[in-house]
Amino acid sequence: MLVRVWRKEHSSIAGGIASLYGYAKVDDLYELPLWLIFVLFCWDYKQLYRCTWWRSFWRTILMLTYSLVLLVIFACLVMALMLAGIYVLKFIL
Repeated sequence: MLVRVWRKEHSSIAGGIASLYGYAKVDDLYELPLWLIFVLFCWDYKQLYRCTWWRSFWRTILMLTYSLVLLVIFACLVMALMLAGIYVLKFIL
């Protein structure tokens, strides 16, 4: 599914890049490659926390690692709830 980008003003670099291409996919972050998204995150942390590039790089790695851990925990919880529901339905029916 494609979404047409009509606005000329954008508050972020990613929005500005999407306006150059003209289209943005809903399931993709403005058609940016992963390495460029990583660089944007590093740059964002550098500006937000006023740290060096090296510290910003490690902070970005840490943020992505924590996000992955939280995603795995959430997936495990959802699977445990589904299995518990199936187990309960097995005895009810």
